[in-house]
Amino acid sequence: MLLRTRWRDAKKLDRVRPGETYLNNPKVRELVLTGNGQGQSNDYLLNLAGIINNYGLNAADITRLLTTLRDQAQTFPTDQKDKANDTLNDLERGLAEEQPDPGRIGRRLKKLVALATAVSGDMSTFTSNVIELTEQLGIPIDQVQLP
Repeated sequence: MLLRTRWRDAKKLDRVRPGETYLNNPKVRELVLTGNGQGQSNDYLLNLAGIINNYGLNAADITRLLTTLRDQAQTFPTDQKDKANDTLNDLERGLAEEQPDPGRIGRRLKKLVALATAVSGDMSTFTSNVIELTEQLGIPIDQVQLP
């Protein structure tokens, strides 16, 4: 275990095998390497430890999908982007809880699908990522399907 480690300007950090640590997330690696985080909200990164504790081996895939969804949401119009980010924050907090509520998680996933349908353009990749996340979390697919 490393404590009080300064990663800024570290070389070849992208080549390490981080396992199930914070450094598994590319956004965290970029943040610790560059130190360029001023004015950015990275609160959602605090939830990674709980996600890793609750979902073990699937945590890397879950974290990757959450990061991808967050990145994709940045292309949404402002109103939908804000709603998507709020929903992703709620989802991540729910996933990090000691006893995650599958019903609540399913409702957050369904809300993401609904947001994607409200955005004009091809949202099939975003929706596919939500479906893949649903499967990784073991949530029944019928909980996230729209009527």
